[in-house]
Amino acid sequence: MKKRYRPEWESLIEHQVPDWFLDAKFGLYAHWGLYSIPGFGNEWYGKYMYDPEHPIHAQHVERYGSPARFGYKDFVPLFTASRYDAGEWADLVVESGASYGGFSLAHHDGFGLWDSGVYRWNVGKMGPRRDLYGEFAAALRNRGVRLVAPFHIIRGYNWFLPGWTQWTRTFSEQAVERGRAESWDLYDPQFADLYWHQFVGSDFDEFLRLWKLKVKEVIDKYQPDVMWFDGGRFNEPGLVHHSLEVLAHYLNAAIDWGKDVVVLNKLNLTLVLNFHERFGVRQFEEGRDRPDNFDLPFNDDMKIGDRSWGWVEGQAYRSSAELVHGIVDRASRGGSLLLSLSPKADGTIP
Repeated sequence: MKKRYRPEWESLIEHQVPDWFLDAKFGLYAHWGLYSIPGFGNEWYGKYMYDPEHPIHAQHVERYGSPARFGYKDFVPLFTASRYDAGEWADLVVESGASYGGFSLAHHDGFGLWDSGVYRWNVGKMGPRRDLYGEFAAALRNRGVRLVAPFHIIRGYNWFLPGWTQWTRTFSEQAVERGRAESWDLYDPQFADLYWHQFVGSDFDEFLRLWKLKVKEVIDKYQPDVMWFDGGRFNEPGLVHHSLEVLAHYLNAAIDWGKDVVVLNKLNLTLVLNFHERFGVRQFEEGRDRPDNFDLPFNDDMKIGDRSWGWVEGQAYRSSAELVHGIVDRASRGGSLLLSLSPKADGTIP
């Protein structure tokens, strides 16, 4: 029987990257969600629509009205995924030659694309009322393709606040005062479990507790072969014990499943890795800050569009020649590429 992992770095760094991932030079996933409905700006639409100084706010007011009349939550009924066919998506993954596939389970906005029993803001309870991720996971498995589970939600606390970043931890007081004075839904306590920020009484410890439950739920329900987490300061006091517990849970669950799994360890904008430097496979967003002479296995994730990770009207797409070159170049350096597609809100892929 394999040795179990403890929720400590000393134990977790003993986990070895599986051979199948070292041989896998290409993976395919997608950014898809409520932000795909307006199709304007980028996948941070939900944040910037509440920032009076941002062009997305002006566009939102012109098209949908004030956030007091039409908030981000009001996109939920419009997200029906009416033309989504998980089998067609899985066929595309197979045809591309990718070794693993998936899509972002929830972006920074927190709206989940799996049927969750942990919280209400997900596609199983609202919008299409389908398990979109579960359908895709089953279709991939039926075709012998491994599954990646990407999570972006650790950055969600205070994310919607205008001017807020997880790095500076500041926000625009003037913009917040305006939004509260105009009764924007962002500041309505009845939606605190979607918008998660300090002005609606959302508790950060509760946010972290639910983050852990959401990730564990996905692990247990879908048994992903690859996991990665965008953003977050996972080694911070208050968060580190949650992340250690989740990682140990994943690796021990994989032992029970009889699977060889891997975690991608992203280098953030502050040049700090999500996890211990000896854990998982180093990941660089579009190759950013990756040393030219990097001599360890690595993974670059890259968007297919020129402006947004999610679908936006009128953006250009990388050519097939550029994509092939990107795969070959990384493979020649001992790395791999994880390419993100940009589906439309209805579930079609342009």
